[in-house]
Amino acid sequence: MRVHIVNSNLEGMDAVGRYMLDQWRFFRARGDDVRLNLTSPPHHVPDELAEHATVGATGGPANYAAMFNGADLLIFHYSIVYPLIESIGAACSVLCFHNITPPGLWQGAAYDREALQRSIDRAAQLADRADLIVTPSAYNAAQLAARYGVAPDRIRVIPFVIDPAVYCPGSADRALRTRYGLNGRKVILFVGRMASNKRVDLLLEALALVRKHVPEAALLLVGDQQSPALAPYVAQVHERVSDLGLQQDVVFAGLTDELPAHYRLASVYATASEHEGFGVPLVEAMASGVPVVASDAAAHSEVVDAAGLLCVSNDASAMADVLVRVLCEPALHADLSRRGLARAMSFSRERHDAAWERIAGEAALLAGSAQRRRYGAATVSGTHERIAINADLQRLEAMADIMLRDYRIESRVPVVGAFIAWVRRNLTSHLREPYIDPVLERQVTFNRQILLSLIRLLRWQDSLRASGAPVPGDIEQRLARLEAQIETLSAQIESGLHGEPGRS
Repeated sequence: MRVHIVNSNLEGMDAVGRYMLDQWRFFRARGDDVRLNLTSPPHHVPDELAEHATVGATGGPANYAAMFNGADLLIFHYSIVYPLIESIGAACSVLCFHNITPPGLWQGAAYDREALQRSIDRAAQLADRADLIVTPSAYNAAQLAARYGVAPDRIRVIPFVIDPAVYCPGSADRALRTRYGLNGRKVILFVGRMASNKRVDLLLEALALVRKHVPEAALLLVGDQQSPALAPYVAQVHERVSDLGLQQDVVFAGLTDELPAHYRLASVYATASEHEGFGVPLVEAMASGVPVVASDAAAHSEVVDAAGLLCVSNDASAMADVLVRVLCEPALHADLSRRGLARAMSFSRERHDAAWERIAGEAALLAGSAQRRRYGAATVSGTHERIAINADLQRLEAMADIMLRDYRIESRVPVVGAFIAWVRRNLTSHLREPYIDPVLERQVTFNRQILLSLIRLLRWQDSLRASGAPVPGDIEQRLARLEAQIETLSAQIESGLHGEPGRS
């Protein structure tokens, strides 16, 4: 398959860039011919990727067509409008929707607000020209349906990947701590570009309140603070630091290629952002064993789930109260760290790759169909059988991880309940940790491998049918035997659940 990944730019250190890099790695691992089309040179990307990037877009959509000649699949990323996206629909097209910052939350140049508004105004038309829409969160999916009128059956949610080999718990780098003057400090960390929708100003207000209870608290700000578009808001933040007398308590670290080490400096991760289509740093922090505190806004509650603490949006006092609790209560800190680590495991590469394998299969099916969507033509997603199969695969994916990762042993017995829970945890840990947990994790891996194999089998079957070749009879026979076995097992399970005599 010849795949083109398209965007205005590719910055390997930001969220959209990382989403693109993971797609590139996935399709390359499949053996596909993967190319990138950008309007500006990529930054912070592997050398081999840069060799496959075409930079520049002139002459309008008619001239772009030559860039995509022979493409089987076009993947367009969208967080702001750009010239190359006008080619969407020229071949089988996927729109990766990363959400668009509301212009009212942008405190920058007027032309930036105008560009954001144009992007919002164009979103529905561009989505209508795509065959499928991919987005990293259910929050984005809901906005696509409610605001832009996209049919839910055209939307696929594929979250970001977090690499546990890169983001993981570890000791703080003493040299890094000394560089920032953070020795003896309890560090509140924020990661992200200093844009006004991120509400760093509110974090400053919260820090001033936190320091009344935790005098050693400091705020470490990591991310882009130099881009010209951010300059007006960055100036406001520096001014607010001076107004609050926090010059010795706020560190402006800027962009860094040592990001995992910065998470290990943190006592807690905090964000007061009002608009996020996902929130990658939340998962990076959880994977690093750092407790998470976030405003209850946009996609935060979906990403954090029950693994972090949410507070009222746009309320510095509420944020401060929660931060003080995490910094001052060791048991809460440890519990949030444990829950975060478990939550981060769900953002796995296996899950990501299985989802994109399905997209590739759907794209192959659509590309060979005369009924494929073309520039606003009526949508034909496939046969009812294919829709049912996709629904089955989504259910299987949701069920693949059989670990009860959020389960906690607790007791509601008054006074001694905490002691009883501690005893239960310690009585079972000698069996659970060395034996039960590894066995179940192997089962999770097996489940996901089965899912990948099913997707590959379906893709192969689709290619046979598209070519007119018959599906081998032994495959049909095996499917029939499996169906019979599943029916038998289901009946046995039902009988056992309802206490049929003679069964335990």
